[in-house]
Amino acid sequence: NNTAAATLVGCSRGAIAGAGTLSEAVQTGQASFLASASASVSFGVPHPDNNYVVSLELGVNALAIITNKAATGFDIEFPDGVQTTDVGWVAHRRM
Repeated sequence: NNTAAATLVGCSRGAIAGAGTLSEAVQTGQASFLASASASVSFGVPHPDNNYVVSLELGVNALAIITNKAATGFDIEFPDGVQTTDVGWVAHRRM
């Protein structure tokens, strides 16, 4: 029953049939590893699908991979074993 003004930045326009879905073009965060080989990341605002790219900034010289991509988040895994570090991540979505 209220009215609100909104400004959209970095979005695309088009016709939507049915209910719309809010998505962010870029989401960022950090995952902490404490003697762990994997961590799950959950988005604050889910994507409409898993069609996004994730970039990682590692605090260690090790291989990290993205697994289990979903609209709600993804997993970061160190296939060579446990790490104690923070991993910065950026999820990019083409709008």
